[in-house]
Amino acid sequence: MRPAAISTLVQRRAAAVAGMSRTMAHPTRSHNHNHGLRMILPLTSSLSTSSSSSTTKMFNHDKRTLQDTTSISATSTMSHRSFSTQPTKKDKKSKNDNKQGTEELSYFARKAAAKEERRAKYEAKISRKERLITRRAGRNRGMMRKQFDAFFKTKLAMEKDWCRKAEKQGLDWNINVAVLLERPNVHLPPEDDWEAEFFELEAHLDTVRGRDLPDYFKYGPKDEAMEGFDDISDADDEKKKQEDEEEDLLNPPDIHAEPTEADLAGDIRTIDRKLGDRIYLVVKEEGSVGEPDSDIWHFPTVKLGEEETLLEAARRALTEKKVEPSVVYWCPSKAPWSVRLTRFPKDERDKSGIYGTKTFFMKLQHFEGDLPKDDLGVIKDFAWMDRGEVASYMEETLGEYHGKFYHYML
Repeated sequence: MRPAAISTLVQRRAAAVAGMSRTMAHPTRSHNHNHGLRMILPLTSSLSTSSSSSTTKMFNHDKRTLQDTTSISATSTMSHRSFSTQPTKKDKKSKNDNKQGTEELSYFARKAAAKEERRAKYEAKISRKERLITRRAGRNRGMMRKQFDAFFKTKLAMEKDWCRKAEKQGLDWNINVAVLLERPNVHLPPEDDWEAEFFELEAHLDTVRGRDLPDYFKYGPKDEAMEGFDDISDADDEKKKQEDEEEDLLNPPDIHAEPTEADLAGDIRTIDRKLGDRIYLVVKEEGSVGEPDSDIWHFPTVKLGEEETLLEAARRALTEKKVEPSVVYWCPSKAPWSVRLTRFPKDERDKSGIYGTKTFFMKLQHFEGDLPKDDLGVIKDFAWMDRGEVASYMEETLGEYHGKFYHYML
């Protein structure tokens, strides 16, 4: 054999030995390298028979080295394989699935199962949305708000239509100012049953969970904390007691409203009635402004003068009705509380050239005083009514629309 071929084989054999050393460092690659060694060893044995004796000894030495290395690599490979045969999480999961009687699905079967799962989730989401829409269908949730919206939207559309027609026909409006003289509630409204039970329970819990105060928080003639105050005379004690009684009379505790004598007698011409509710001044007068009949209750009303503000007209209305000298009031705002439009009949519109009346309601707060029951002036009669009484009276007298308007306005 030629020396060049021998040197080439030696180089290849050295490269194989280097690969075996790397295999020992990385056992996972041992299988592939052992396969390469099995291909090289027969070649080295055939080479040893045709070469010289020295070359044969070298090859035999290398062969033994390669065999020893191969046995070491195989040993490491076997140990790695014995370690890798431990069950992994995936194997455990598959075993558990097999125990449950399920077989491993194919790729297309897994895709179909995932698609079916997504479909089920989507259908559950859609059905939940439908249940949310219809689950409150039988309840009275938001009924009062819906009723107010229905009334207000109808009123707004009707008044816009009137204003558009009046502008188209070139007709003007009368401007009136009505005064809502309101007396706020003096006491709290009567307690409901659940409210009284709650306060009783709260007082009981405060008694049970109360703590004993230290001695220096206690006051009494025999307490040690009062030592050094023995020089206080009995006259000072009487004076302090009298001052406390006067303070209690001037500042009575907040109590819930109880029926007064006016409530029991049915007197509506006094301000000392319905102390737990807000009441408003309504009047009857000759030649009522903006009302079809002078014998109906209405709020004090005047026509708006030239270069006069709404607040100035409201104050003038109370002065003309002789309310201001006897009643002290104050105005919380210069803006109107509400507005109401009324349309005249067609014959009156054609005759007067006025389409209707715009009435602006100004709210004033009662501070003190009451109207005299004898000298009424232009007022035929007056009364203090609460919201429910005004709304029910207007509904019986003027119709359902006016009753709802005063109910929502007040």
